[in-house]
Amino acid sequence: MSDDGIRFATAGLFEVSNGDETAFLFEEDGAVIAIMRRGSGTAEICRAWPPYQKWDRKDRDRYIGGPVLVKWNGYYLVGGRKKTNENIRRTVFYWLKNDHLFECAELPSAGDNSYPGFVELSPKRAMVSYYSSHEKDEAGKPITAIYLAILEIEK
Repeated sequence: MSDDGIRFATAGLFEVSNGDETAFLFEEDGAVIAIMRRGSGTAEICRAWPPYQKWDRKDRDRYIGGPVLVKWNGYYLVGGRKKTNENIRRTVFYWLKNDHLFECAELPSAGDNSYPGFVELSPKRAMVSYYSSHEKDEAGKPITAIYLAILEIEK
C-alpha cells in the first residue's frame, strides 16, 4: 500500500514460495477471490478479507493455466488452459459456484494456448480473446495466433 504512490509498504502476502499464474477479483466489500495455478499441478481457489493477512485456500481437481476470473451477470466465470491426462490442452471457461468449477465452454484451441481476456458486452453476451497454436501454416507448421470469440448465456 502507498499513501503517495512513491513509497510502498506490504499490505499482505499472497504466496511466497509456490505461486504461479494468478487472477484476482476484488469485491465491492473489499474481499478478494483468486484463482491460482500452482506450478504444473492443480488450481487453487483463494479468498481473503481485509487486512489480507490470512488466505482461505481450496485445491481444485484440475489444472487452470493463465487464468482469468470475472464476475458476469452476477456469477463468477473462470477461464484458462485445461490440460487432460492425455496432455491435450484447450482454452476453456468454467462457472464457479460454491467453490466448484463447472465447465461451460471450450474454445477452438490446442498446443500452446491460454491467457483469455474478457469484455462484457451485455449481461448475456461477452467477447473473449485468447492465443492458441491449433492452426497450421502452408508448410504444416503450427502457428500461434490471437483469437476473438463471443460467449453467450442461453436462458
